[in-house]
Amino acid sequence: MKESKTHSVNQIETVLKQGSIIELADVTELSAFEDQVAQIVIPKWSPKDLDEWNGRIQLKNLIYPKIKGSHFHGIIANIQLQVLAEAYERIHDANSRGWRFNKEGSSRPRTLPIEYVEEYKPRYVGFSFIADALSSGKGQVGQIQTEIYFCPRVEYRSKSHNYKPCRSFYGPLNRVVLQPRIETERFIAFNEASRRIAFQVLREGMTHPLSTPMRD
Repeated sequence: MKESKTHSVNQIETVLKQGSIIELADVTELSAFEDQVAQIVIPKWSPKDLDEWNGRIQLKNLIYPKIKGSHFHGIIANIQLQVLAEAYERIHDANSRGWRFNKEGSSRPRTLPIEYVEEYKPRYVGFSFIADALSSGKGQVGQIQTEIYFCPRVEYRSKSHNYKPCRSFYGPLNRVVLQPRIETERFIAFNEASRRIAFQVLREGMTHPLSTPMRD
């Protein structure tokens, strides 16, 4: 499978600019959102890779937080995802910032071997996720917060190494989701001065979801 790495980085820099905010109505739009991000990070997909990607655990199943040991079963609405700066660095200092990795959808990635950093680091994409947690009869009961990352899969094999940066991957793409949490007393908001981009911006030039392999 051939893939244009330069094109990939240019797409990330132009479509997924740091600080941009993507607004989704609810969890039903998350799958299409992931498809568009996947196509930006990895422009070329083989049929086998696409089958693996389409068989992934759906993102909407990984963002329901636990409250006193039980999963939140209310409605998640008014989703906002802000494109993070320095995604590679943030994914590796998540634990020190108080986050845990969601073991169901991903695991903590390893740092890249030094010979791969220059090539792959710019293709890491991260999003800060916030959304309203709504409960029937109670309205908004809190704010759901997490971080979501996408990066190309890197494999490095030699006599002394067998390297994969993440235990869970889908085709050529890794997805890392931090364990979501719900804040009932403290609410954060993204900077209103940030350049807001609607969901359809991601679809410019990509009018179909990632369902047909992209080939040279």
